[in-house]
Amino acid sequence: MKDNKLLHVSKVLSQIELRRFEKYLRYRTDNAVLLALFEEIKAHYPTLDSDDFEREKIWERLFPGKPFNMPQLRYAFSDLTILVEDFLVQQTALEQQAPYYTTLKKWYRSKNLDKYYQQTQASELELIEKNGVHDSHYFLSRFQFFEEQYQYLLEKRNRNNELDLNDVLQDLDKYFLTTKLKHACEIVNRANILKTPFPDALKADLLEYLSLKQYENIPAVGNYYLILETLLEPDVTEHYNRLKEQLSLTSSEFSKEEMRDLYGYAQNYCIRKINGGDLGYLNELLDLYKALLDSGVIFENGYLSHSDFKNIVFVSLRLREFQWCYDFIEQSKSLLNPAQRKNAYTYNLAYYYFFIGDFKKSLTLLNQISFTDIFYFLDSRSLLLKNFYELDEIDPLLSLIDSFRSNLKRNKEISEYQRTIYLNLVKYVNQLLKKEYRNATKIAALQKEIEENKQVADKTWLLQKVAELMS
Repeated sequence: MKDNKLLHVSKVLSQIELRRFEKYLRYRTDNAVLLALFEEIKAHYPTLDSDDFEREKIWERLFPGKPFNMPQLRYAFSDLTILVEDFLVQQTALEQQAPYYTTLKKWYRSKNLDKYYQQTQASELELIEKNGVHDSHYFLSRFQFFEEQYQYLLEKRNRNNELDLNDVLQDLDKYFLTTKLKHACEIVNRANILKTPFPDALKADLLEYLSLKQYENIPAVGNYYLILETLLEPDVTEHYNRLKEQLSLTSSEFSKEEMRDLYGYAQNYCIRKINGGDLGYLNELLDLYKALLDSGVIFENGYLSHSDFKNIVFVSLRLREFQWCYDFIEQSKSLLNPAQRKNAYTYNLAYYYFFIGDFKKSLTLLNQISFTDIFYFLDSRSLLLKNFYELDEIDPLLSLIDSFRSNLKRNKEISEYQRTIYLNLVKYVNQLLKKEYRNATKIAALQKEIEENKQVADKTWLLQKVAELMS
């Protein structure tokens, strides 16, 4: 039963969800086949290897002694899948609570149970307001809450109700504008990356709407509007400065997940500036990372990602904040996911020692890294390459060039872009070793080629090494 929906869904259920589903299933049905099929899933959870669910094998376990019937087997899997999905919908509604309260209120309203309707209404409003998050979902929840209240009052008071519909529509407008701005930012961001034009109609629509100024003090609107301005007018640095200030002032208004996204736009602005040659934004980028660390927004599921860890190390080293960088590596390693902790810590410490010129210490650390994924294989090999070059260890360097080039060509997990940039790094390092590149004409030509090549790893370091040959 390869590519079976029931198996794919069941595999990603947590143990708690699996136990809760079992109780739900036994409450919903006494169908012996469905219960037996669940027992098979439970017995083989969490791997749920397709070999254990080959058609004939699972048929014999579910319908012992009966002739094989594929449609009947499909029905059993389909019926249990429907029950799993019903369970997941109910679980999600209970966790989010607001949809649960809305549905419950509607039932109480239909039965004229006013007392319980009002109790549920009070609980729902408390839930909406309690965490202080005022994002687009907050405004949608308020709109849905007051719209339902309006329907209730309409029925009870024969249209003579006290609820101002203008207030209800205000929440809907805030939800609409916040959501539209959020998507507009992503559209412009992608257009900038892909070098495609941003639709003028959407831009004009948003700017006309915002010209009313009635929503400028609402963080959910204001922050995305500032992001849009940084994307549309990147040369006006005041947009970025205002955005950075607003992010620090309004962090409590958003969930941590959304704050990460908001800060991500600010970080990307700094990166574009840095790539354009304005290295002053390295300080800005490090400041953003420090703010994310201080607020805890940067953590996902309680952990600091290995990519953020690496970026913070690289930026601080480029700023020559050596002591701060070393302290960060040592003090923050415990914040990394245990599955990635050893490699991330060791690699970044190796990079730290490479950057300050202790190439032997860097080599020692690199030898402690296990190549569990492509990220550490590529970065570790390139750092090893640079260490050998700096130490003038020609024989191991030539051996590494051959093996690295071979791995890059054969490994199917490596993307074409990664393959290209690292093969170019290997090519240029190999050329730096050749005696023919000791004359000024050859070196100048090599420098020009590297400068013009947009697909090469460690380009800054390569150009430094070329410059050393020219001096």
